[in-house]
Amino acid sequence: MKFEISVDTGMLLTNDKHAETHVYSTNSNVGKVETTQIHSQVLTNQEFWLKKNDGSEKLVSLLDQSVEARINHNISIVSIDNGDTGYYCGYVNHNTKKKKSFDLESIAENFIDNSNFKAYYFLVVFFASIALGFMFDEFIVFAGCFFLGMGGIKLALFLKRFSLYQQLEVLVEPQLKELMGLQVMITPEEVQQHPAVEIS
Repeated sequence: MKFEISVDTGMLLTNDKHAETHVYSTNSNVGKVETTQIHSQVLTNQEFWLKKNDGSEKLVSLLDQSVEARINHNISIVSIDNGDTGYYCGYVNHNTKKKKSFDLESIAENFIDNSNFKAYYFLVVFFASIALGFMFDEFIVFAGCFFLGMGGIKLALFLKRFSLYQQLEVLVEPQLKELMGLQVMITPEEVQQHPAVEIS
């Protein structure tokens, strides 16, 4: 999987955060007793406008990630793209001299979920199991191979996710370190000279 890293640097114009609560239930049976558990998960989402060095503006939307910056802070936000899907993976706040990479493990998982790896591995195991089942003319051989293969798929996906995580870490961390030394020169006065035009 090939990745392309891009960086948007500029001044924070707005900063809106809101929380979403997801509530769900799970059922379990223990003997004749059925229990229901209610779970909730709170996700913090953030949206902000970034006035870039070239004068253009960009809306950045982060899901369950956040940038620690105040309005008028200069930041660089890093994104990574594989040609099909892209995710924000970290940022540098040039005013506070702090950098942060987002949850690269989750990003690696998202890249795998949005790819064809799972379907590919499943099809290979399924057809290999059918072939072995026909070769030995036994359903038990098919079933055994299929279940062993499914365990193999879980192992392969785990190894792929780990490899992808390491690859992301090697790409993102040096980029963030390099951005730490960047001198950003956008000031609030420059932004006011070129205000955004609202069209109603």
